[in-house]
Amino acid sequence: MNEIIIIDAFITNDINEKKLENFIDKIKIINLPILLISNTIINEKILNKVNYYIYDSENRLFEDIFDEYEKFILWEILNDIKFNTLHEHKQKHALSVMVNLFNGIMYAKNIGYKSFHRIEYDTILGDNTIDFIRKISEKTNEKGKEGYFFLNEKNKTQKFQYFYSNIDFFLKTIPLIKNQNDYLNILIKLYNSKKFVHIERVMYDLIKDNNDIILTFNDGEEVNDSIWNITTSEVHLENFEKNCKTRLYKGSEGYILLSKNNTENTTNRDIKFYKNNQEIKSITHSLNGINVYRYDTINEYFDYVNIIENGKILNSVRYNDINDFYEKL
Repeated sequence: MNEIIIIDAFITNDINEKKLENFIDKIKIINLPILLISNTIINEKILNKVNYYIYDSENRLFEDIFDEYEKFILWEILNDIKFNTLHEHKQKHALSVMVNLFNGIMYAKNIGYKSFHRIEYDTILGDNTIDFIRKISEKTNEKGKEGYFFLNEKNKTQKFQYFYSNIDFFLKTIPLIKNQNDYLNILIKLYNSKKFVHIERVMYDLIKDNNDIILTFNDGEEVNDSIWNITTSEVHLENFEKNCKTRLYKGSEGYILLSKNNTENTTNRDIKFYKNNQEIKSITHSLNGINVYRYDTINEYFDYVNIIENGKILNSVRYNDINDFYEKL
């Protein structure tokens, strides 16, 4: 037993469950054993398609223990408008991702596997990618290398969606992460700082000069016929946005109020606009079903907005604090 494919999947709705099932059906063409790891319970139909399954009920998320965070933008296109949402790069889910990865490769090692492919399920696999994965162990063995990693030299990141490594090499090279303090200690050792650094940059700095592996600095051109990251993680959302996002976006033609539902249930949001502490406008967004959205153009001048659900103010946004923006395409 030499190679194994490790898939980490956090499944919270039928749409992502179907993505996982389709992905497994596609990658089984490679004819390698599959280890599925999840912090959610996976249905029996999917489990029958894999060789091993690890379930960990504890979905570990980073707490706000870091001194500072970078900013990043998540965008989506709805009709002819590109909505750009500014987030702090807290990457809370990365803790569970790394703990699951170490648990998975140590389990694989204990049952006799020597190397692993780590790949994300929210991917539409291209034929060239499948062929590359099928041949990658042969390529690394021919060159006497321990793994194959894709780096982006411009952004100083490692392509985490897919990489291949000898298990012993990985455990020797990447410090073990069991909890958030382990990660904090890595940041202090690498950067002498408690500022949060996302896992793709940490991995880049840990392996960029390693001669024991194949490193390409082309951000994964070898597998660019696949579509990666087709699922946006909900962990970037604030607590009041988990079920439904309601935000204001500024642009050249004023403001747009957007609500988008993240749950199968119906969500009703009341949005009230105020000027000089007097209500000047009220809009209700009623969204029935997952990914249902509505947006309205706002032409009135306002000081602040209250976002309300079931009579409770979920968030209050001041005019001067709006950093999200839209672009007409």
